[in-house]
Amino acid sequence: MADKPKTDREIFEAALDIPDAEQRAAFLLDACVNAPEQQARLGNLLAAHDAAGDFMSTPARADRNPTTVIKCVPAQSELGL
Repeated sequence: MADKPKTDREIFEAALDIPDAEQRAAFLLDACVNAPEQQARLGNLLAAHDAAGDFMSTPARADRNPTTVIKCVPAQSELGL
């Protein structure tokens, strides 16, 4: 096996490549040995990532064109700011 990832980002990205939850947890335990705070932090981040799912894949209002201007807001100078 190659060198173990060290940074949060490296560990997080490597963990995302592991689809099985038990294998991912084992990887995280091994990658964060002697670093329980890092393990907890990354475990929470991975859980949030999984919970987010693919919510960004569809617009909140599919009936609207994303380039349509809904309301114009006055410039700060017009508001006296």
